[in-house]
This record gives sequence, C-alpha cells and structure tokens, in this order.
Amino acid sequence: MEERAEYNYMERVAANRLRRMAREQKVKQQKRLIVLILFLLVLIIGLLSMRAFAYADESISANRVKQYRSITIYAGDSLSSISTTYMTPEYSDPSAFVTEVAFINNMDPEAPLIPGNHLIVPFYTEAQDL
Repeated sequence: MEERAEYNYMERVAANRLRRMAREQKVKQQKRLIVLILFLLVLIIGLLSMRAFAYADESISANRVKQYRSITIYAGDSLSSISTTYMTPEYSDPSAFVTEVAFINNMDPEAPLIPGNHLIVPFYTEAQDL
C-alpha cells in the first residue's frame, strides 16, 4: 500500500513537472512572438518613413540657403499680403511664413503694419547664387 502511495506521489510530481515545462515553453513562444511582432512593426514604420522622405518635394533643392532681406511696408500691406510676395516653396503654407516673419521682427502676427517701417523677411536661394 505504501508503495502504491509513493508511486502516485511520483506520478503527480512528474505530471506537475511536465505541466510546468509546457507552461514555460508556451511563455517562451509568446515572448518570441511579441519580439517578432515588435521587430516587424519597427521595420514597417522605418520603411514607411523612408518612403515618405524619398517622395518629399523634390523640386526644392538641397543646396538652398536661407537669407534675409529688409523690405519697406507700404499702405495696405499686411503680413499675409507680404507672404504672397516673398514666401518661397520651403514654407508649408502662408501661416508658417507669417509666423516666422512675426517672430523675426518680434511682433504680434495680428498687429497692423505701419507704412514706412521696415520688416525683415526670410527667403531661400540657391547656394551658388551667393
């Protein structure tokens, strides 16, 4: 009888060991799967971002440099009307240009312009044109 009890105990120990090993194996597989998914996600994001940069506006040359010029303000001028005249393709939209001009000149973008005063405006030109 005692022999049978010891045999049942050894069977339970062996069965528990097999279940624990199966659980550990399953956890390892899950970890590998998570690492693989994360790797693929990073790879896909990297490829998509490279593709986005590859198709960036190719009409804008890489050898363009930013310069500044002083302009005179005339009656009826506003920052948005000045942006239509002086904005270059490097700016995404007129509001980006207006914001930069206001920042350069230390002024509020909504402030009225005074005729006769001067503004500093940025523009881009080819490097060899310097």
